[in-house]
Amino acid sequence: MPTASTVLVTGFEPFGPHATNPTAEAVALLPERITGARVVTAALPVEYGRCAEAALALIDEHSPDVIVLTGLAAGRTAVTPERIGINVRDTGGVEGFADNAGRAPVDLPIVADGPDGLFSTLPNRAIVAALLAAGIPAEMSATAGTFICNETLYAVLHVLSSAPPPVPLAGFIHVPDTDVLPIGEILRAIRVAVETTVAALETA
Repeated sequence: MPTASTVLVTGFEPFGPHATNPTAEAVALLPERITGARVVTAALPVEYGRCAEAALALIDEHSPDVIVLTGLAAGRTAVTPERIGINVRDTGGVEGFADNAGRAPVDLPIVADGPDGLFSTLPNRAIVAALLAAGIPAEMSATAGTFICNETLYAVLHVLSSAPPPVPLAGFIHVPDTDVLPIGEILRAIRVAVETTVAALETA
């Protein structure tokens, strides 16, 4: 497959008790090109519904070959590519606070009658291996939570799975807060993930 022409990388605005969000800061610092691919970045709103709408609008505008969504997982100690998004909104879960519009749904589906779960198509194992080789703590994650990060992952994968031509590689990566990894290391981790994903696309 030819070299990826466009990679979309997103972070999120600050939310809840977090005055800043390192994903928004890090993606804004990415170079305009990585391994020959054009890089488009944005910070998504931390609001149910609007998070996915914003991501999907960027996909429509830029027609990316690769989508790397990123979000903050405060309390984690490693960079964690997510295996799956699940079809539920539940702010009564581990996050325990409302979105930035004050909404706090519990046990509601993201997509009515949608599949229970949708799997990321990023090369997660390769990303973890590359991060560890670069000296960055990393491990696979089987849960993206039930808040905005999960909703964005699930909603994007749901639309991509039913709207040809599909984006070959798309998924979500959580990063720890800056008390675990400084912003420079978070930036480096995201860049390694992008480089690894573009390389996987080229050899697919």
